[in-house]
Amino acid sequence: MVSALPDLPPPLSFLCIIAIVIAYIMCCYLVIDFISQDDENIRAEQDLHSSSYSHLSVEELQEITFLYHRVGANFSTCAICLENLQQEEVCRVLPACRHEFHAQCIDPWLLKRLTCPVCRQRV
Repeated sequence: MVSALPDLPPPLSFLCIIAIVIAYIMCCYLVIDFISQDDENIRAEQDLHSSSYSHLSVEELQEITFLYHRVGANFSTCAICLENLQQEEVCRVLPACRHEFHAQCIDPWLLKRLTCPVCRQRV
């Protein structure tokens, strides 16, 4: 059988393999370095947002609209406890997205986070 590639001397083929491996390792290093820089930028941006204003105070929480759920209103479920909102239950409606939750379910969430647990929109 005739080979289309010329036969290289053993030391030269070994050097070619080493060069390919080194080029592969360098590419991997560059990709990992690029990804880690993006992660650092994202973490720094998140820290900036979270350190300045990451949760609601009790006073701000009390300012969020609350209502007594009425039968006949749109039938909905609290996304935190997965229970249906019943008649005369105290519920909170988030102002940005208008999602509705039991007050006792959403209050601990909002004391720690500034986002809606359903759509992640800022409150």
